[in-house]
Amino acid sequence: MDSGLRRSDFIRSVGYRSIQGGLRKLDEWLDHGFGDCGILDRLVAAYHVAPGDLETALAATAELKASEAQVTELDRLKIEHDRFQQFFHVEGEYSVPSGVCAFGITGGHKRRTTITLTEELQGRPLSEQMPGLKGLMDEYLEKYEGRCPFFGTVTSFRLVRWNDSVRFSPGGEFVEYVDGPFNKPRTEVRIGNKVVAG
Repeated sequence: MDSGLRRSDFIRSVGYRSIQGGLRKLDEWLDHGFGDCGILDRLVAAYHVAPGDLETALAATAELKASEAQVTELDRLKIEHDRFQQFFHVEGEYSVPSGVCAFGITGGHKRRTTITLTEELQGRPLSEQMPGLKGLMDEYLEKYEGRCPFFGTVTSFRLVRWNDSVRFSPGGEFVEYVDGPFNKPRTEVRIGNKVVAG
């Protein structure tokens, strides 16, 4: 900007014959804060930039890029948080389903071990959710006669929230808080390269 030159003329002024190649190297530094050091050497030579000034500019650029990345990540997390829906994950006596292929084809975790919370239960304090949660647990136990299909007897219900989960006994009593996000299990059935269930 200080040179007052157009981008193509600026690249010529630091000694590049290939305008496109020089612009690519310049844009690496401008967009990402790192790149081919050759363009920096040319810049110092052509414009008599003091090495200390260049180091200060590079450090400031790195700090700016880190701040921008942090803001982008916070925005992404906020969007994910706003979209997140709490659910129950039903846990049985076995950690691996019996008849894994049949389990996958008949709906897998989405149908067999996941209980979706109603809209009115979403995002409310746990104390206010409890009557509705107890109803969902009882309904599941009645439907499957106390069993988690393919996993044996129900051992617990895990209320999965954004950054933690709460485990309840089959009778609906509090067991424990589990800190950290829950990695939702997934089963995929493939024939050849085609996913037929998952």
